[in-house]
Amino acid sequence: MTRTLRASILVWLAATLVSGLAFFFGTGLAPIPWLGWLAAAPVLALAFERPGSGAWLAAFAAFFLGGCTWVAFLGKVTPWPILLVGLAVPSLVFALGVALAGRAARRLGSWPALIALPALWVSFELASSRLSPHGTSLSLAYTQAEVPPVARLAALTGLAGISFLLLLVPSGLALAFRERHRPRRAVALLGVTALGMALALAAAGWAASGPPEPTVRVGLAAADPAVPFFATENRAEALAVVARFEPQIAALAAQGARVVLLPEKLTGIAPAYEDEVFARFSAAARASQVYLVVGLNRIGRPQRLNSALVFGPDGRLLLDYTKRYLLPGFETGYAVGEVPGFFELDGRKVGVMICKDLDFPLWARRYSQAGARLVLAPAWDFVADGPLHAHMGQMRAIEQGFSLARSAQEGLLAAWDDRLRHRHETPTAAAPDVSLVVDLPLGRGPTLYSRWGDWLAWSSVVASLVLLAASWRRRQEG
Repeated sequence: MTRTLRASILVWLAATLVSGLAFFFGTGLAPIPWLGWLAAAPVLALAFERPGSGAWLAAFAAFFLGGCTWVAFLGKVTPWPILLVGLAVPSLVFALGVALAGRAARRLGSWPALIALPALWVSFELASSRLSPHGTSLSLAYTQAEVPPVARLAALTGLAGISFLLLLVPSGLALAFRERHRPRRAVALLGVTALGMALALAAAGWAASGPPEPTVRVGLAAADPAVPFFATENRAEALAVVARFEPQIAALAAQGARVVLLPEKLTGIAPAYEDEVFARFSAAARASQVYLVVGLNRIGRPQRLNSALVFGPDGRLLLDYTKRYLLPGFETGYAVGEVPGFFELDGRKVGVMICKDLDFPLWARRYSQAGARLVLAPAWDFVADGPLHAHMGQMRAIEQGFSLARSAQEGLLAAWDDRLRHRHETPTAAAPDVSLVVDLPLGRGPTLYSRWGDWLAWSSVVASLVLLAASWRRRQEG
């Protein structure tokens, strides 16, 4: 093996390992946000510096290695063949994006190459959000959910703007490194990258400005020890769960809550005692003079229902909402909800969704366009994914301009306004019975994103097609 070949192999391995570790720790259930801005830079630099070095393979290996951050969690509930495909497909798309960026740099110049990877990846995220049963779960944007200045960009562009920036920055860094022997061009590339990021974040900050909105006091409660009874068809067990929550409802009302929100699938409800459970919750709402939102698992019937019921302060059933997006495998045989759920609170429209519904921006957009400025979501997470899944809901609130309260057993009791000025989160594992009371401002209403939809994502699709065609044409002409 020659010294040159040995050096090339070492550079390839170094780029793969550094990018892979950055993706591993910069994504997943507990991402380190700043790593996401740098992770792609080493393999992009390889693609720009060393044509024919197999940079696309390094990019695939790095992204696959990064994706392994999910294995400890998903490996428990996902068959290995499906898990491997789930890791390989986005890795392949990322590799194609790096290859496109490298080709664009050589055939079209640095400026088209700057947006090649961001545009192709955002196009993939758009397709995944429309075709995958898990909605937007693959989006890199969720790694920035706990960075308010960045997360607020979703009100203008949806997740696409955040993902685009996350890959624009390393593209700019790698291209500047490529042009290091031409300082003016390198500085120009860094300047344009920094300016684009600054303008985007400034626009997001401006969009989040404005006076405070009226507040609603919301009480949230959960009791993880009740989880084993989510599928019971035993009347005594189900009523024991109801009895466990009745004093929590009263206690939250005593603290001034106008709305009380309980988790998804609180207990199993068979037809034989369904009316009795409904009557108990109705009486609790009436006694405490609250709007009570409760998630129930209605089983023991030909088609099961994952429902969210809303009882008014007079005990009337105001809404019986059926979950729209079901968890593959775990919720086979459940009815699919067809219409959004709303009820009136002091003349204002309030929306109700259930857990996974919040993974899908198009569904949430229907709530925003209908005028909901507050959404309440019974939910159920899987302990480890509680913070991440909650923050996916948080991003829907920012995108759509509504505030969100989300009560998740084995997760978080959480509430956010659409500008992230108010953020409240309490883990349900903190105690056997957990509650939270928040004064939650209403959202401001429809955002640029809820009006215009995936305008940036579709623009990225067009840009990707143009770059692919142009780079291929130049190759043919060459």
